[in-house]
Amino acid sequence: MHGQRWEAVLGCVGWPYRVAYPQHRLAVDRPVPTLVAYGAFNPEQPVAWAESVARQIPGARTLRYAGPGTSTYRSSPCARAVIDTFLVTRSAPTSTTCPAIWP
Repeated sequence: MHGQRWEAVLGCVGWPYRVAYPQHRLAVDRPVPTLVAYGAFNPEQPVAWAESVARQIPGARTLRYAGPGTSTYRSSPCARAVIDTFLVTRSAPTSTTCPAIWP
C-alpha cells in the first residue's frame, strides 16, 4: 500500500509534457451551500487541502471527522447526521468536529 501512495505522489515527477489541468485557486465569488467533510488522519487527502477548499468558497461549512480514512459518512453516526441535515436543509454549523469511531 505504501508503494502505491508514493507512486501516486511521485509518478509524474519529470513528466515531459505540460499539465493539462494544473492546480489553481477556486473561482467562487458568491456564497454556495457547501459542506466540506474530511478525516483528520487521511494521508491521501491532507487536512490542509480540505481547509483550503473551504476558505475559497464563501460561506462554506466544515465537518472534521477526528478519525482515520476517507469514509467520513460511513464511519461516524455524528458525521452522517450533520451531512444528512445539510443535504436536506442546506444548513450546518459553521464548523463541526465529530469524534472518531476507531475500528
